[in-house]
This record gives sequence, C-alpha cells and structure tokens, in this order.
Amino acid sequence: MIRTFISLPAGIARMPVRRFALYTAVGCVPWVLALTLLGDAVGKNWETLHSRLAFLDYLVAAALVAGLIWLTVRMRRSARTPAP
Repeated sequence: MIRTFISLPAGIARMPVRRFALYTAVGCVPWVLALTLLGDAVGKNWETLHSRLAFLDYLVAAALVAGLIWLTVRMRRSARTPAP
C-alpha cells in the first residue's frame, strides 16, 4: 500500500523526477522478481497447497460471520441507548 502513494511525499519534497524514477526502478525489480518466483512456486504446487490449507477457507468464513454478528449486536445496542 505504501508503494502506491510514495510518489506523493516525493513530489511534495520536490525530489528530482529522474532520481525518483531510478530509485523506483531499482526498488521494483527485486519486488517483482520475488512475486514472480513465489507465484511460480505456488502455481507448481497449487493442488498440494490448496489441500493442506483448505481449513483456512472455513476459518475466514467463521471470522466473517463472527464479525457480522458483532457488528449487528453493536448496532442494536447503540440504537437502544438513548442520546444524552
């Protein structure tokens, strides 16, 4: 997320465009290479990883349901509380 907005402070600080472009290129090459290698490794082993991590689907679903219940209870309690 920081990578998305890093140009704003660079622009505000009046960083030279060429220097910013150079630093951005140097910084993005390892990042993109790492993501590419990770994607390749995950892709080759997808069936194994998916079967081993299938429980995470249920964990995320349970967390979403718990969050919705919590929000519902919170909203109902605040609706019952009279304003001062």
